[in-house]
Amino acid sequence: INAEYMGEWNQKNEEWAHRTVAVAIDTKGPEIRTGRLEQPILVRAGSILRLTTTKGTKSHDRDGQDIAELFLDYSKLADVVSPGGLVYVDDGALALRVIECVPESGYVVVKAESTHSVGSCKGVHLPGTHVDLPSISEKDRVDLAFAAQQAADCVFQSFVRTPEDIIQAREILTENGSPETMVFAKIETQEAVRNFDAILDAADGVMVARGDLGVELPVEKVFCAQKMIISKCNVVGKPVVCATQMLESMIASPSPTRAEASDVANAVIDGADCVMLSGETASGAYPLESIRVMDRIVREAESTLAYEQLSTQIRALALSKTPPAAILRGEDLVRTAWAASAVDSSFEHSSPLIVSLARTGSVGRLIARFRPRAHILLAAPTQRLCRQSLLFHGLDPVYAPQLKDRSSNQSELAVLEHCIGIGRRRGIVGTPGEIVVGVHKEYRPNGSWISLLKFIPIE
Repeated sequence: INAEYMGEWNQKNEEWAHRTVAVAIDTKGPEIRTGRLEQPILVRAGSILRLTTTKGTKSHDRDGQDIAELFLDYSKLADVVSPGGLVYVDDGALALRVIECVPESGYVVVKAESTHSVGSCKGVHLPGTHVDLPSISEKDRVDLAFAAQQAADCVFQSFVRTPEDIIQAREILTENGSPETMVFAKIETQEAVRNFDAILDAADGVMVARGDLGVELPVEKVFCAQKMIISKCNVVGKPVVCATQMLESMIASPSPTRAEASDVANAVIDGADCVMLSGETASGAYPLESIRVMDRIVREAESTLAYEQLSTQIRALALSKTPPAAILRGEDLVRTAWAASAVDSSFEHSSPLIVSLARTGSVGRLIARFRPRAHILLAAPTQRLCRQSLLFHGLDPVYAPQLKDRSSNQSELAVLEHCIGIGRRRGIVGTPGEIVVGVHKEYRPNGSWISLLKFIPIE
């Protein structure tokens, strides 16, 4: 990705009147990778391999065996691993058992426990081993500065281990003029799972990066971590993305396995705000088919949700987790009560549509947090707020620049009517007697405002 590409993409975003597309930039993070190879190396189970921090691929003689040499870009490899430990390459496709460490020469001798063809720049994991790489590399700093300069909507910060990693990333974005860019923590390591509560408090959102996490954790524990992460994000109202290997077989096949379809559906039912494709669209043979299949599965899964029961559960947990300071201020509770009342009313009147007029988007996001069955149109005064709202479950943005004007309440009423008109044209509302729930503020001449909840019958 470069500035020219981003410029073209942003221009298309401006031109698309019928859709809004958010842009996220994924950082490299403190990861270990194999080097660049002229051609893949086929490593067979039982073969001996030398992992070195000296670039180059060649053979060495050791007890009469030829040893292929594979470069890893972590200079302290021989210092941190121990004989008997495991090294995983390419999301665990290649498992290597450490049999000898030679720190003074900077290499490790391993034995392959699986057969796999290793290509260039593949990810490497050292499960259970503390890796003292900087949380934000120099490349990350460059990429974060680029994200800020291009006004990216979101950054996926890779291999987050502590809340300080998020704070540091946000500081770099702010220094480069983009404090509004959301920072998502990618949960990919055991350390991140242990520190999850603190990371969640610091981040704007979370990604369950199951490919890397599945290498760090025993395979039978990945689903437990996924459900825990999604549940905690739902309670505090922060968006959560479920990613990696969701429709993996569609990299080479025009249709997914039934297990993959169930995996996507279960992520939705668990409460994920977003599900994400990776290799399926980045390098797969059927990118459009992958998107269409995922869309159909998500729509079907959402149709099965018991929204009213889900809303009640999330609200009870949310109020039990509200910090005392927020209760004393009252501010968070007022917004929460306002949003909860809108959702309650939508259930009571079987409303097909909630319209939320926003200057910051906070109330609209709270409405989404409580999972109404009704469609939510969020009218926002900036394109960036519209794009960022897409990361929250159920929010459908409408660009309304006139909401920037606080001098008159007429703009609020006009936008409300405009959104109802959009609902009519899309077939969301239209039956006489249906109730639209409207949420907005009425401003007074002295600068104060009143929170309004309106019930608008369709005629």
